[in-house]
Amino acid sequence: THIHTHILKSQCFPWFLYGRNASSKEIRKAYRQLMKIWHPDKNKAPEAEKMFFDIIEAYEVLIDEELREAYDAGQDVSMVMDKRRHDEVD
Repeated sequence: THIHTHILKSQCFPWFLYGRNASSKEIRKAYRQLMKIWHPDKNKAPEAEKMFFDIIEAYEVLIDEELREAYDAGQDVSMVMDKRRHDEVD
């Protein structure tokens, strides 16, 4: 799975509306709010399921200090995430 570029640049990725200095607590709070809005069981919009999973991926980057720093530095975090997922399976 690769981080989708549009979610990284969308209104929900840049620190879930709290800015670049958002704390983990603020990120979790915004994440929960967005999950309620975009959950496919509650939101019947055609794009709801895609947004739901995009938000999950964005959260994985934001909540992980190493990934967040890499993203801030302009690095491709999807490769790091893919490697971690692969290592978890092995």
